[in-house]
Amino acid sequence: MLEIAHCAPQATTRRARASRALLQDTEATTAYATCALAQLETSAATPAIDRLRRALQTVLPRVAAVIDQTTRRIVHHESVPATEKLVSLFEAHTDVIVKDRRTTHYGHKIFLTSGRSGLILDCAIPAGNPADATWAVPLVRRHARRFGVEAKQVSMDGGFASRENLTAIKTRRHRRLLRQEAWTGRGRHDTQPLDLRHAPPLSRRH
Repeated sequence: MLEIAHCAPQATTRRARASRALLQDTEATTAYATCALAQLETSAATPAIDRLRRALQTVLPRVAAVIDQTTRRIVHHESVPATEKLVSLFEAHTDVIVKDRRTTHYGHKIFLTSGRSGLILDCAIPAGNPADATWAVPLVRRHARRFGVEAKQVSMDGGFASRENLTAIKTRRHRRLLRQEAWTGRGRHDTQPLDLRHAPPLSRRH
């Protein structure tokens, strides 16, 4: 494991060799753990044995998944999609988060909705790493369902911007909508909301 972590980015052959050795050790350890689980299944129940059995029943399938995805990537040179990757044995729900093809993070993407005072009104934690733009309209809908009234004004980061979102949110009768920079391409520091009071009406869609 340490050898893999300390390999230079260009040392692909050395990293692959170390990864194959780690795979063999992991498979051997998994075989021992599987035998231990079989013994536990036939042992007299005690709190300690029950805890160990449950732990092995949880971890072994996860280890098998990691062995499979590592074999696909290292041995067969496949590109494993992020949605198929298990990145934590202890927190299997962890997602792979990549922003603008930059540094990779692990955890969960969180969308927060706040009021004018900064008070948090809603928190959404979607599965995976959805694009911000796909959540613009759902967040507005969540707010309306939660409070029983449409927000009079909505302001979002430019990452939520798309013409489709502008149209969809406008049909919800918002009078002032989103940051102007998000829709007009103006500077990132322009935080003036887009005023829709004099925009041409759109046909209603049911």
